Amino acid sequence: MYIDVVPNRNSPPAVLLREARRQGKKVVKVTLANLSHLPPERIDILRRALKGELDGLAFLKIPAALEQGPSFGALWVAKTLCDRLGISNALGKNRHTPFVLLMIAARLIEPGSKLATARWAKTHALKEIFGLDPDSFDENSFYRALSWLAEQQENIEQQLFRHRYAQKAPPQLFLYDVTSSYLEGSSNELADYGYNRDKKQGKKQIVIGLLTDIDGTPVAVRVFQGNTADTTTVPEQISILANQFGVERITLVGDKGMLRGPQIKELSAVQFNYITAISKSEIRAMLAAGQIQLSLFDEIITSITDMNTGVRYVLRRNPERA
Repeated sequence: MYIDVVPNRNSPPAVLLREARRQGKKVVKVTLANLSHLPPERIDILRRALKGELDGLAFLKIPAALEQGPSFGALWVAKTLCDRLGISNALGKNRHTPFVLLMIAARLIEPGSKLATARWAKTHALKEIFGLDPDSFDENSFYRALSWLAEQQENIEQQLFRHRYAQKAPPQLFLYDVTSSYLEGSSNELADYGYNRDKKQGKKQIVIGLLTDIDGTPVAVRVFQGNTADTTTVPEQISILANQFGVERITLVGDKGMLRGPQIKELSAVQFNYITAISKSEIRAMLAAGQIQLSLFDEIITSITDMNTGVRYVLRRNPERA
């Protein structure tokens, strides 16, 4: 079996895979395949293989070593999502941006410590995606990026808010709630003892307040000292909406532990509306004063308006509680 190149008049020569066979006293050429469509490199490899030049590779006793290059796909997808969501643009072009984006990608793909993130990042195509030399940074680069991120937080939140509502009117309904996160250590400037939602007695904690739009998309987040009461975090959220985002018509939704008398007064002072719940004792007082009647709860849902205060109460029947 061999490769034969046959002239073809004014056209390129035909490259044929042939075999010589004996028919009686004659030796004839039998064409097995037309290889003219293959690239010259592949034809050359096949020609060498037929001559036995590559036998050494086929019968090596020591297997060829396999090496994996830097991973590309997952990191590229995460970076593309950040671009489309406006995160990359909000961060701007500076030396910290690649490390912030890498931390976001790691949180999505391979969550871990900053040291683990640095090791993980160096197995990915950093040069191709971010132009970063894998040997030019360590975990401290991520800590410096976090410090820069904290300084730029308000500006970044504004940029993301404008990006999200560039083509549509900003929302008028916002949701707000707080949570807490306990700490094993004690050397944290915000760590303190307070109402611990994690049920970790004897652990210091921090309090986190999250403000979202009606779809649940975060628009701002703030961290408070661990002994901060839920209600005292509300004024800063009012300031964010009114001053930072420049939103005029707002309804803030919070639970009954969040929006109490003082907070409602602050909301009213800036002409914000609110939605919250009232306590059992307040319901009993309204029943005793005749403001509402138990018969109103025969309906699945109804509402009344207090003519003195202008507050609207929405009443919903709960068959189990009834």
